Amino acid sequence: MQSKSIISGKTCNSGTHEYRAEEEKEIQERPRTGEKPKRKKGEAGKDGVIRHRSDDPHAVTGEEDRNDVLDGGSLRRRLGKTNKKEERNGPTFHKIMKKGAVEGFEPDPYLACVLNCMLWVFYGLPFVHPHSILVVTINSIGLFVEMIYVIIYFIYAPAKKRTKVVVVFFLELLLVGVVVVVTLLCFHDTIKRSLLVGIIAVVFNACMYLSPLLIMGKVIKTKSVEYMPFLLSLANFLNGSVWVIFALLRFDPYLLSGNGLGALGGLVQLIIYAIYYKSTPKNMDNRRNESGLELPTTQEQTRG
Repeated sequence: MQSKSIISGKTCNSGTHEYRAEEEKEIQERPRTGEKPKRKKGEAGKDGVIRHRSDDPHAVTGEEDRNDVLDGGSLRRRLGKTNKKEERNGPTFHKIMKKGAVEGFEPDPYLACVLNCMLWVFYGLPFVHPHSILVVTINSIGLFVEMIYVIIYFIYAPAKKRTKVVVVFFLELLLVGVVVVVTLLCFHDTIKRSLLVGIIAVVFNACMYLSPLLIMGKVIKTKSVEYMPFLLSLANFLNGSVWVIFALLRFDPYLLSGNGLGALGGLVQLIIYAIYYKSTPKNMDNRRNESGLELPTTQEQTRG
């Protein structure tokens, strides 16, 4: 008498229930297609080494997990999300020193800050604009910090960008020297000196605040804020806002006009950053895959 197995659907010569039970048990114990047989705790693997699994569900254990790590698999994926977020949110010069290259970052904002600080230090001196000790103090500190940034940028920049830094910095020194000489030799009272230096400082103050906007075209085109530092944009907005309040209290038209424009420019940068922030990780991944920095799919196909 012939009967069909419930599981396999094949015809067998025996109609006994024992045969069916044995066949069903054998099928259930058989590993699924593509699934590696599970190894019990303390059981030796193919290489004869006994491995013990950790109670931590995320621990990398076993031969299959070890191979996955060696192939740059799960461990790279686990760390990838954290690293990409740190790269996107970390300070600009921390990323530059960590990578050993300036990549797409430009020196324009920092060189503009250097020139701006030098002009405002001269503007705040007693023989140019009396009673401006705060202007001198704060911009002296700013000049020191910005020079450190420019030096770091110069160290990690390629030859072309190094040349740009040197040329621009030399022109800035030349400009400040001309302003100092003309102010001291051609004007002999603080009112006229304040007017001349104040107007020049306002112009370059606006250049400093608007220099990060040069990268906005790249941000909009790539839909990525990777090379528009958030902290710089935030600092521009806060710095401009504080100086606007200070200028209103003293009614200094030069400080008010330049820093008012700076606060507005910083606000625009923050708005642009908020719009394209979420699309940045995806676009960074696409560019990296196109440049061949990460080719996990190709590597897996090659190994297969």
